[in-house]
Amino acid sequence: MRDLPDPDEPHEPHDRYAQRWRRVEDAILRSSGTLDAGVRAALTAGREIPEPLALYVDKVTRHAYRVTDDDVWALLAAGYSQDQIFEATLSVALGAAQRRLRAGLEALRPAREDKVEEKE
Repeated sequence: MRDLPDPDEPHEPHDRYAQRWRRVEDAILRSSGTLDAGVRAALTAGREIPEPLALYVDKVTRHAYRVTDDDVWALLAAGYSQDQIFEATLSVALGAAQRRLRAGLEALRPAREDKVEEKE
């Protein structure tokens, strides 16, 4: 069984999943879009989130299943387009996934370290 990637370096070049993950990140954060790339990056990182996106971001991050049409209508009323809301949702979901992936890899770190010690 291949070693798991280091949680501090989740994008090892030989890791085919890391390469795919990087393509997803590039598509969401660095491709052209209707929502400013800086806003998308901030949403992914969970920092400097402009209102009225902050409430929506919190809901998507912690309780995505609770997002309703009313949440989307509020953003539309605030001047965001459907494309911008979609891009914001993808950015927030990417950030939540990144944090969960890193937490999972960090939880596996002791088992990985034990495996390395056994080989020595």
